[in-house]
Amino acid sequence: MTMTAQHRGQFDINDVEIEEGFYVGDLQTVEDCERAATALSLKIASIQGQIDNAKHLAMSSDQYSDRIWWRKVNAALKINKAARQHVQDLRGRLRREESNKVKSSRDERLILALRAYVGEQAFLRIASTIDP
Repeated sequence: MTMTAQHRGQFDINDVEIEEGFYVGDLQTVEDCERAATALSLKIASIQGQIDNAKHLAMSSDQYSDRIWWRKVNAALKINKAARQHVQDLRGRLRREESNKVKSSRDERLILALRAYVGEQAFLRIASTIDP
């Protein structure tokens, strides 16, 4: 992600780096998503800790962080939270797809077993009542 795009508030969620060399756009499996969600949660906690420390320092010593740092850290927090939400949505979609594949496979096996058990003619007769 370029700094220019980040400063304008525009970024491609797929370009967000989760860990070194591991980007949101690389996610393909539920396991990838779980790894990414954990890493992003840790990054978010770290960023939030930096913000909290800066606020505490400002209250206790009147030493305020510069505005550029505040903009960058808050942008990083926003981007990582958006990335984590995207990862959670993707993980849910991938889980549903896996579940549908298992269900479809089970249905296909049941149909094949029924066809073998009742015979081809009886099966076709039953099938014709369901899908005329």
